[in-house]
Amino acid sequence: MRRNKTDAGDALGIAHAGRIASPLVSRVHLKSMECQSIACRLRIRRYFVKSRMNATNIVRQQLQLYGVRIATGNPATFHARVDKALTTTFRCGSDPLEGEIRHLIDHIEELRAYKKSLDRELNSLALGIDICRRLMEIPGVGPICALTFYAAVGEPDRFRRPSDIGPYLGLTPKLHQSGQAQRSGRISRMGNSMARALLIQTSIRYMRSCDPQSRFKAWTAEIESRRGKGKSRVALARKLATVMIAMWKRGTTFDPQIPLAAR
Repeated sequence: MRRNKTDAGDALGIAHAGRIASPLVSRVHLKSMECQSIACRLRIRRYFVKSRMNATNIVRQQLQLYGVRIATGNPATFHARVDKALTTTFRCGSDPLEGEIRHLIDHIEELRAYKKSLDRELNSLALGIDICRRLMEIPGVGPICALTFYAAVGEPDRFRRPSDIGPYLGLTPKLHQSGQAQRSGRISRMGNSMARALLIQTSIRYMRSCDPQSRFKAWTAEIESRRGKGKSRVALARKLATVMIAMWKRGTTFDPQIPLAAR
């Protein structure tokens, strides 16, 4: 309605929108500097991991053009395997591609060494935070997952119920309802994508390493028999997130034998 755009007009419009839409728009939670710093370090770590994977795939693809296949395996031995393949393929040493690939694998080794150093620092940081140390008692939860969850939540008391963490991290299905029609879709994928991905990976590792008598394993197996493996792992990830924030709020440790209804 305002024809002229001015700073005073913009401020007035924001004030009106905030007053009218306050029941409809949720407030943005301002996290602590500690959580923001941890989140930044974790994003940088993810960038180095992706850069190393991209560079590794480029090396494998270029050598594949010469009939050389480098199998995926231990990243620590990747340099030696590629060096052996280059020595066998480019015996005369006159092809400039060999030098470029060697420079690329040196770059991969630098990324791997830096990531390894960063992982040691993040591991020490997780052990120094009480809630992260308790979360790491859950099978499958490592220091990266614990720190990511800690940085994503920030303040657990802003969640009235532990089950509210599922929608916050996008682990609940979208619902479309109109009249008599009601359809549940895929998970919403809202919120912190890195925390959501790590929780799903944690649920996969949990099923492999947990106690066979764990109630969580029996509960997940029952869902898997009805809905499939993928949906059961997402359901377990949502359940683990609920347990993690409940442990945080109550100051307790993980007990896989507590009935699920008591959580």
